[in-house]
Amino acid sequence: MPVSSVTGPDPAETRAGAFVLSAGVLGADGSCPAQRRGQNNRELHSSTRDSLEPLLEQLARPPDATLLSPGRMLGRYRIVSLLGKGGMGEVYCAHDARLGRDVAVKVVRAGGRAEPQLQRRLETEAMVVGSLNHPNVMAVFDSGEHDGCPYLVTELLEGETLAQRLRKGPLAPRAAVEVAIAVARALAAAHARGVVHRDLKPANIFVTADERIKVIDFGIAKWTGPATPDGENSAAGAVIGTPGYMTQRSFFHAACEK
Repeated sequence: MPVSSVTGPDPAETRAGAFVLSAGVLGADGSCPAQRRGQNNRELHSSTRDSLEPLLEQLARPPDATLLSPGRMLGRYRIVSLLGKGGMGEVYCAHDARLGRDVAVKVVRAGGRAEPQLQRRLETEAMVVGSLNHPNVMAVFDSGEHDGCPYLVTELLEGETLAQRLRKGPLAPRAAVEVAIAVARALAAAHARGVVHRDLKPANIFVTADERIKVIDFGIAKWTGPATPDGENSAAGAVIGTPGYMTQRSFFHAACEK
């Protein structure tokens, strides 16, 4: 019997096995390409799932609940209904029990009461609008804090914003001129007090049911006088406002201040 038949595997088979292993046909553990691809896909899926889990959890959370339920008292104001929500806060219809009138009450949105920035903006709006007395600026009646919830009380406006009105179609030329004149008068009164609105847009211009024009939402207004009550809203280099309605000069000026 030839010696080669009993001393070990055929050299040709050994070379073939080495080629198969080096070419990646079989893994070091004997796995085939399909098995390795499946394992790689599972690892990639697991990695992707881990990276997306925080986002998925955030999307799964319910939105901030309404902060105030009907019937709740906020100081002397009894909450009647929710009027609307924004990025900064919630606005409610409330009843002033002392004076027997309905008012609008703005509070920092649910979940945001711990954010100092939002509270400062509410305080800024109270001071800014409270310092103005003009028929084309929404009137502020009161402000305060109740059980840790700061609030701002304003006149209750019935009607719609200019943005809502424009969705129905363009204004007639005469109506457009009347809106422009009313807004210009409101801004002139604000500028005379050293106040710059900084977020003037159709959504912040209100058309009442009897066609009066009111400029609303001075939450990010800037004081330009020597005594500036809010440091954050007037900080150098801050770009604040709605980009689609800001001038190029606003961006350039903020960049130069940095």
